[in-house]
Amino acid sequence: MSCVFKYLFWILIALITLSCNSPERKLKKFIKRVNAREVNASSKYIWPEDYDKLYIFKKRFIDPNPLASFELLEADEIENEGSSFVRAKIKCLNCPPEMNAYFESLGIKKGDIIEDDFEVKKTGEEEYLSLNWGWKSNELPPRLNLSTINTEKLNLRSGPGTKHEVIGTKTINEDIIVDADYENESWRRGIIFDENNQAKEVYFSNKLSNVKNISFFSLSYFGSISIIVLCILGIVVWGLVYPLVLASSFKLAEGGPYMALIMFALLVGSLFFTYQILENLLFELFLINLPY
Repeated sequence: MSCVFKYLFWILIALITLSCNSPERKLKKFIKRVNAREVNASSKYIWPEDYDKLYIFKKRFIDPNPLASFELLEADEIENEGSSFVRAKIKCLNCPPEMNAYFESLGIKKGDIIEDDFEVKKTGEEEYLSLNWGWKSNELPPRLNLSTINTEKLNLRSGPGTKHEVIGTKTINEDIIVDADYENESWRRGIIFDENNQAKEVYFSNKLSNVKNISFFSLSYFGSISIIVLCILGIVVWGLVYPLVLASSFKLAEGGPYMALIMFALLVGSLFFTYQILENLLFELFLINLPY
């Protein structure tokens, strides 16, 4: 009888996992994360080759407009010429005029509603959504990278050379969007956005900065693993780690302040990992968004 319950349990977990990983559900999760300003976490559902679009959208519209959000009205999976799409109707709430104008320029905004098709792309067993929220060729270069400043202060100039006017500065560890195809032995061509959300070219030394692909690596430890693995990790932490920590706490406390400090660090670490597991489980299963 116990075996029957075990099989039923794993069948239930499998059904929940499948329902939580449908393309329509992924779109709901993406929008909910974006609304919570958790764009790094939202990238989990986006096709990696579209990270540059998500990053630019964040810089242009999400960061400067804290009150703007999206409401998913409809989401249906469709087939078109052998490819799968999620056809969605989305309402933009509290969006500024420049944000509405942007969606209109893409040809996907009709009245107050954004109507867009998100292509479902696969790599192995994992599915992602393609993001169409890019830019026109006359706005930004077709290929973009990120450059990180590695000096205390770096001047941004209006042209490639020290004779050009200084129009801004960046400090150490700040990132600047750069033209991936710009070729110059000493200078990079960067892109910044002014207070009117307009792209502006700047130039800076390539000797005082490095360059990398646009990506999102600051997900939580458990942001990219499956629901089943999260459940297993939760069982291990609650059933094994905590009892071990608590059982050894008295012995460690007898070892003096240093051992007590080690015990405290282990307990705080266990609590941190537990919170990460709980946050991801609640979001993946029920779309309950705890502070990320």
